[in-house]
Amino acid sequence: MRRKLCLPVWRCRCIALAVVVAVLVPARSVARETARQAGVMGVISGQVVDAVTVQPLPDARVTLEPRGAGVINSGRRASAFLSGMRVVRTDTAGWYRFEDVANGEYRLHVALVGYHPATLDIEVRGAATPQVSIGLLVDPIELSPIEVSMPARATRADDGGAVGGPAGSETDELRLWIERLRQQRFLAPDVRTLTQEDVIEAVTLGETDLFRALQRLGGVSAPDAWSAQLWVRGAPWDQTRVYFDGLPLFNPLHAGGILSAITPDAIGTAFLYRGVPPVSLGGGAAGTVDVRSRPSRAEAGDLRLAGALSLASARFSLDRTPADGDGGWTTTWRRSYLDWLTEVIEGLGGGDDVAIPYYFYDITTHAGDGSRTGRGFEVSTLLEYDNVAGDIPDVLHRTVGSWGDAAAQITYYAPIAGLQTRHTVGFSGFSSNIRPAPGSPELEEDYNAPAAAQSYSGIWYLTAGGAIEPRATSAPGGSWALGYELVGRHMRYDGLEPAWYTDPYLSGPRARLDGTLITGVLWGERRWAPSAELTIDAGLRLEAGTAVRNGGAVRWMPRLAARYQLDADSWISAAIGRSYQYAQAVVPAGVALRGFDTAYFWLLAGEDAPAARSDIATLGFERWLDTRWLAAVSLYLRRTTGVAIPDPTPGSAIGRPLFVVGRNLARGAEFSIRRLAGRWTFSAAYALGASEIEAAGLRFPAPADRRHTFDATTMLRLGRGWRLGAAYTIESGAPYTRRSYGVRSCGDGYDVECDWVVEPQAGPPGAQRASSHQALDLLLDWTHLGDDWAVGFFFQLRNALNHRNQGRYLRLDPHSCVRSCGVINGVEFGYEERDEFEIGIPILPLFGFRIAF
Repeated sequence: MRRKLCLPVWRCRCIALAVVVAVLVPARSVARETARQAGVMGVISGQVVDAVTVQPLPDARVTLEPRGAGVINSGRRASAFLSGMRVVRTDTAGWYRFEDVANGEYRLHVALVGYHPATLDIEVRGAATPQVSIGLLVDPIELSPIEVSMPARATRADDGGAVGGPAGSETDELRLWIERLRQQRFLAPDVRTLTQEDVIEAVTLGETDLFRALQRLGGVSAPDAWSAQLWVRGAPWDQTRVYFDGLPLFNPLHAGGILSAITPDAIGTAFLYRGVPPVSLGGGAAGTVDVRSRPSRAEAGDLRLAGALSLASARFSLDRTPADGDGGWTTTWRRSYLDWLTEVIEGLGGGDDVAIPYYFYDITTHAGDGSRTGRGFEVSTLLEYDNVAGDIPDVLHRTVGSWGDAAAQITYYAPIAGLQTRHTVGFSGFSSNIRPAPGSPELEEDYNAPAAAQSYSGIWYLTAGGAIEPRATSAPGGSWALGYELVGRHMRYDGLEPAWYTDPYLSGPRARLDGTLITGVLWGERRWAPSAELTIDAGLRLEAGTAVRNGGAVRWMPRLAARYQLDADSWISAAIGRSYQYAQAVVPAGVALRGFDTAYFWLLAGEDAPAARSDIATLGFERWLDTRWLAAVSLYLRRTTGVAIPDPTPGSAIGRPLFVVGRNLARGAEFSIRRLAGRWTFSAAYALGASEIEAAGLRFPAPADRRHTFDATTMLRLGRGWRLGAAYTIESGAPYTRRSYGVRSCGDGYDVECDWVVEPQAGPPGAQRASSHQALDLLLDWTHLGDDWAVGFFFQLRNALNHRNQGRYLRLDPHSCVRSCGVINGVEFGYEERDEFEIGIPILPLFGFRIAF
């Protein structure tokens, strides 16, 4: 029976393997005996730890080789043919040991899934016993499915069913290690780290999208199925701050909010903080998304290209790593192409009004050097841009505009006296520039969409700062970090006076607003373990500068988190903290797309404008049910004061202030269970919450309040590169305030003064609630790996059950036709007053292709 394991197709390989074993084992024994007789044997030992948390890393692969014998390739298809190479694994405490090491010069390699590999040169003289401890840095995990980074043998192991190792395939091992790493770095279970597999399993819209994957998590929802915005625990999108390499992005969305403007190919790691944010970032009033750009993933000395084509866009990434494997650069490009395609169709006689005069693109770069020595630099940039010029029936009319975000940072880091330092200079900003295009007002009804008015909106953020913390080997009992920052913010708006209602056809009063806010920041954090079971994180962020309403000139932001380990697989945690958010989006102020927000009027905090101050408390429990299943429960309470909202008083909307100041109280519970490894994976999350606002003497449900949300995703590996996925969502409808736009009477001509015949009205705030939303999304994905290339495609079916979901609330239509309508003897019939919503996503097939080499 044993001979049958060596099949004819593998016979040569089996024989070769037997020869190698027969030669190397005796040769190593002879060499060891010779060295022992000469009396020149030594021992090399040490510990492998996480460079950030200083926690031991078990099961790391440690390789010892004579210097100059060869190079270990840690890339996608690693191979090494080394003379005298020895390999061990670290134990549960992270320790490794090589005995009977002959005198000479050696190279020590350390590798662990989820971390950057490390290489050290050491020398053994006499019977010396060098002790070399090594700290590994987290290796960012690519989120894009087009970036195929797992070895071909891992995929074939999936096909075979039985796989080696504690977690199955290397993809499973990676996912589990990332989750273990998340538990080491963050004490509360409501912090989530997303991997490539998480995003694929989420079945995002048309192409890989980070924000839409985050919407599948407990306590996170969206305005509707079209939107990639994040409503975190009953708070609107502007209260979730998105950071890209430490810089805030103020509108990281494309296509009126349908797609994330951060291409997945550029993302290394992504963390979502639904509770207490880290003191180093400051954070948003309700949530913080911390996105880090990825370094080059090309093998040493190689150039790597990958690309993908979906119905939404075409994109590619290019990676380059120098021959020494130290540093490298990567760049990503993405652009929509429907403007080109529809122009061609229209030119070939496809009919009028086929062309879509809109496109978007985004470009990112990342470059670094010196990651192995602890001294070097890192540079990253992001540019995302949207442009429209013309008419789109039922969407916009006579509009020329562009808007987008830009960000750039450069960081220098260096070790000093046993400490690690880094210093960063960065810039980010958003601008929206809109103007009307020539056209005839008589065509407005044909387009059923508003014409643009001249407007400009922009907000900018400048920062210079740094941090200092101990290197991994110098802080065995805990970790700490100190940081400083100088931040300047400026906003400017020039356009129609912002208002909660839209006047889509005619000009109104104009407003010019600007503001500047300068703050100096000092922050510090400390982690220690009073006992083996208890871990405590404490931090403080101090900001001083321009005085702001609801905060004064000096703002304190403390943070405290603790976790107690009940047993080997269970933890209970608690956290409290405070954050300030200085920019709030009061009303939309960009291109007027029906039912979509392309930009916002950003209100910058100052003496007359409030800063949103959030005080957050969380309580969590987390348990590994076995090696693959993880369950978690989180309770939260958030109180936010200084929230700038539209005046909620019922009645006429004319003459209202730009905003009123209120406070938001949100509380709830979230439950989740996940299966992270195996032939099939699964995730389910249920959230029960309530979010209310108090303002102008009224108390009402917040517009982002969803009382119940449930999300479930699953992925089944069918073998030979095929995967089948499904995602299901059901959630309560969001509250809305009934409103009407009113009627105006104007004289002859265009852009003339008009009088209100019927004033726009607002009903009681949050008195109505939309119907519940539910959808089943399906995915079929195939990937084939060659020796140096990979190809694949995917097919999605959105809203497979064709559930008739509502989109965003628009207005109260007093003359809506609900059945056969007409006029008999001057009497209308079939019309009634009805709330008008955008149409939700119907049953929708989508597909795409990808290639990498």
